[in-house]
Amino acid sequence: MSDTTKKPPVRMEVPKELARGVYSNMVSITVAENEVILDFAMMMPNGQDAEVVSRVVLTPQVAKNFMSAFQNALLDFDIARKKREKSAAGECKNFSENSNLSSVKVNRGNGLPAF
Repeated sequence: MSDTTKKPPVRMEVPKELARGVYSNMVSITVAENEVILDFAMMMPNGQDAEVVSRVVLTPQVAKNFMSAFQNALLDFDIARKKREKSAAGECKNFSENSNLSSVKVNRGNGLPAF
């Protein structure tokens, strides 16, 4: 007999000192054998230096789960945005998607491929 008991959802509490969050327009990803390191940074337009504002260290499995959940969230966002654009056709024009400043840099530590 299989166990079909569902686990209750995890409740996440955000401490007051983290509630404001940080802004990042750049991320550096380093993949090592047992960890994936995400360095979120802020870089001024036309700047040469970026300041890391947050570092997140994940296991490879958690990184894969995050990647899947993040991709699904962005797909849902795009679908909702397209629906809004269709319903508000002609009311306003959107900025070109090429105008954003975000970038992604992937570092491969220890010769392991990024996933």
